[in-house]
Amino acid sequence: MRIGFIVECAVPFVCDEVAALRSVGVEVALASAFRPGPDWRAAFGEEVGYPQPGRRAWVARALRDGLTCGPRVADLVHRALAERVPFRLVALAASLARRARREHWRHVHASFATYPAWLAWATGHLVGLPFSFTAHAYDVQEPRPWLARVAVEAAFVRAISGETATRVRIAAGSAAQVRIGHLGVDVERFFPGQAAAADPPEILSVARIGPTKGIEVLIEAARLLANGDRVQSPAPGPFRVRILGDGPLRTACAARARALGLHEVVCFDGAATPDEVALALRRATIFSLPCVRVQGGARHDGLPVALLEAMASALPVVSTPVGGIPEAVSDGDTGILVPSGDAHRLAVALATLLNDAGLRRRLGLAARERVLQEFRGDAAAARLAAWMADVKPRSATRDPGEISHEQAEARV
Repeated sequence: MRIGFIVECAVPFVCDEVAALRSVGVEVALASAFRPGPDWRAAFGEEVGYPQPGRRAWVARALRDGLTCGPRVADLVHRALAERVPFRLVALAASLARRARREHWRHVHASFATYPAWLAWATGHLVGLPFSFTAHAYDVQEPRPWLARVAVEAAFVRAISGETATRVRIAAGSAAQVRIGHLGVDVERFFPGQAAAADPPEILSVARIGPTKGIEVLIEAARLLANGDRVQSPAPGPFRVRILGDGPLRTACAARARALGLHEVVCFDGAATPDEVALALRRATIFSLPCVRVQGGARHDGLPVALLEAMASALPVVSTPVGGIPEAVSDGDTGILVPSGDAHRLAVALATLLNDAGLRRRLGLAARERVLQEFRGDAAAARLAAWMADVKPRSATRDPGEISHEQAEARV
């Protein structure tokens, strides 16, 4: 089965899903709703389709492609106006429709319920293909004029957590075919290894350092641990907090750690490759990602893949019951959950784990087992592939006024 897969970015979990789909036999043709960055080819392992720079050449091609679609292009223009979508997506859909015919796509899927989802609908509409999209977190937490309509018209909406599925159903109603399909991780890359353990013990966090990740809470918990402020008796010995990742709040968080005198305790090591993350997880003692709700509780993470990678690595994890996190982390069973934003409770949980190697081992092994049972990347890809394969193709009949490729080429 050959599908079109539309992306908006080259974050590792999207790249990993594309690789996993290919590993289970799906032929994936990549396209983007935005101009790809210079590192996208390396991240995805191939070129990501997008029109070449030069507005005149792009528009000319779009006009030619549009001739084969007849009145359906007018439908796209109407929708773009009504739903405040850039007209470049209409041109891009026409270009993708031509590619879909040429490459014999059977289905169009989009990652994220943002412009990729609209573009998947538009491409499917032009060429008569079924489409679907994956809803993550922020993409369904902010109002989008097209979300309800596109969700209802999709063959299915894959939600990465039950909480995300609920949001889609609230927005689109019962007519939308919403299915819960967790993201997965590569359990061959993320595993409990034999790397030398960190000395002193290391609390690791991997995140794009933004408002929803709770890194400020982790820094405050580190202050409480370092000062022994009513955290636990006996107080834990020396420890280190290592944060991998970049993001809009990295500078502010690093400044806060310095201001608290934690510059030798909390280390910001910047962005890391997936292999570097895997090695760091094998060396770490504990993983913590204390996600928080922002914007009055309306904005938060879905189910962070970094958390699943830590669990696959048999690390004991400390997080919060935000979004879909409780669907993977069962408090006291596969990890520890503390109230969101509560630095003291976070510090107590971290101190408990630092002082109890047996508890760390029990939680880590149970976390690994949970991933093997429910969050394997190959199983997640096979499930998504099966859903797409089960969708019945749409009718290939043309709208009145629609013409063939040969007629279009003759006109241009």
